[in-house]
Amino acid sequence: MDDMAVRSAGAHGQDNGRPVPPTTEDWVDVVIGIVVTAAGNAGADDASLESLRARLGARGDALEILSAELGIDSLTWLEVMTVLEERYDTPLPDEVVASQASHTVLGLAVALADCWRGQG
Repeated sequence: MDDMAVRSAGAHGQDNGRPVPPTTEDWVDVVIGIVVTAAGNAGADDASLESLRARLGARGDALEILSAELGIDSLTWLEVMTVLEERYDTPLPDEVVASQASHTVLGLAVALADCWRGQG
């Protein structure tokens, strides 16, 4: 499967034909969007959301900061993982979910990219 392919999102009630991010960098963008949305759903105010969006959007070290250090509680981070798994029909192995690396934006993006490549 080439990097620009589009795969079905599977049977989790999501739109079929959803484009799957072809690179880890594209997964980073997806994870950032879902992290900000989940933080908003968890009750973060607009100023906090804008700060989070700006911090993650600047890339760099922010992508490797643990979710808790970004002010995102473990329940909200679990929601992020669940949304990603369901939206892209990409179950994350338990060892990935439990790893400290998957609790960073970059670590989660890498894990998703690896899982997706493993399904192909």
